[in-house]
Amino acid sequence: IVDENTIIVNTKPEPVMVKASETAKFDCSGSSLGGRMVTAWYKGNTPVEQVAFLEDRLTQSADGSIEISKAHSDDSGFYICELTNGMGALETSAAQLRVVERPAEVVYTPEYVHLSLGRPGVIPCYIAPKFLYAAWTKDDRIYDPFDEEVECDGLDENGFLQFSSVTPEVAGNYTCMPFNSEGSAGRSDK
Repeated sequence: IVDENTIIVNTKPEPVMVKASETAKFDCSGSSLGGRMVTAWYKGNTPVEQVAFLEDRLTQSADGSIEISKAHSDDSGFYICELTNGMGALETSAAQLRVVERPAEVVYTPEYVHLSLGRPGVIPCYIAPKFLYAAWTKDDRIYDPFDEEVECDGLDENGFLQFSSVTPEVAGNYTCMPFNSEGSAGRSDK
């Protein structure tokens, strides 16, 4: 029996998977014989309007849909659509958002790095997005910055090679190849 206290769900949100920095959209709509339909959205148990990191990237349309622009991994989770008609009727539907990181990529490496003998030095490799580790080569051979036989002090949190005192043996052509949970987009140029 359909009466003014019944909500008919026209569109339920579907699971969404997007790559980081893309836009995610959830649709949700309903109708009722009585009262005015109101759509509210929650991330978990929190109204989406109160989720601080969504604030500048969330758009809710009059048709009940929401869009999250420039999605990132923190946006992943369950989104709940709540339909009410103001007369006590309530319908909820949930769908999961999964944001997949892009493979780690080298966004910039300088063509030449000038280091001073006997001084500290850094060979940079600028990487985006977050990465788990960076593999290095020197003169087309695998270069392990943690090997005690090499002159390197290791990597910093950015994946840059660190040298406490540059020696002539440091000279060479270096490349880096970053990796994250989605793999690698390739290595830097020599």
